[in-house]
Amino acid sequence: MRLQILLLVTCLVACRKEEKSVYYDLHDARYQQPVGAYRLYNTGFCEYYHYNRTDKNRTIFSSDDVIEAHEWSYNVDKLILMGRKYQIRDIKNDTLFIISKNGDADRLVKSPQQ
Repeated sequence: MRLQILLLVTCLVACRKEEKSVYYDLHDARYQQPVGAYRLYNTGFCEYYHYNRTDKNRTIFSSDDVIEAHEWSYNVDKLILMGRKYQIRDIKNDTLFIISKNGDADRLVKSPQQ
């Protein structure tokens, strides 16, 4: 009986996933500084932040009149962030080179501020 309880507790602890997230700065080709950041969770949830130009801090972006899907997903060559579809052009180190639906070439770079 003790062995069964030990196995059950071990299984429950091993199966529990810790929620983790990472920030990726969105670099628009028209600007030198990142225009915003996506916080991607390992659960598939995501949030968008904009940068305050004066103090360089991130603030979560919310829109009262637009309901956005707070989800992200990808496959071999497509990335979907909060309902926006991107073509993945290339991946190098911590940078994804993406092309938006309207043809803009942007970059997602793993943020040094995690």
